Amino acid sequence: MKEFYVEITEIFQKTVKVEAEDGDNALLRARERYDRGEYSVKPSEIVAAEFDIKP
Repeated sequence: MKEFYVEITEIFQKTVKVEAEDGDNALLRARERYDRGEYSVKPSEIVAAEFDIKP
């Protein structure tokens, strides 16, 4: 039997409420919160999954 490394990429979609002075600041705040791990993902929010063999 051979071994393979399979890369799984999940794409999720979530709408969050952000208070900000303008749209650019809203995107910045959302990105900062995302980077800090403040948004959790539910299985129902996954909109696509891709599977690829890694060389």
